[in-house]
Amino acid sequence: DAYLADANLAGAYLAGAKVRGHQLVGDRPFLQISPIGSRCAQMTLWLTKEEPYIQTGCFFGTRNEFEAAVSANHGYNNHGNEYTAALVLIDAHTSLWMPAEVEAAK
Repeated sequence: DAYLADANLAGAYLAGAKVRGHQLVGDRPFLQISPIGSRCAQMTLWLTKEEPYIQTGCFFGTRNEFEAAVSANHGYNNHGNEYTAALVLIDAHTSLWMPAEVEAAK
């Protein structure tokens, strides 16, 4: 239940911690990109036991939900293109750092 907004998480070991009820997994359970998008906000990827989740502004949901929201709200404008580029990095991070046992359980 810790409030971590604006916390410096460099070097923090967060595997096993929870975000919005979802247990974090792996050696690098989060990735942050900022400033990004229409609000120049921070975008955070959380690798969880269930699947990756993305949080930015008031949005918290799965990668696919985020992609759909970007398409609906921004299409191919500058913000939509920037978020789409961030998803490439998010997919790479997930591929590299999501523990194999989590992927195998799906």
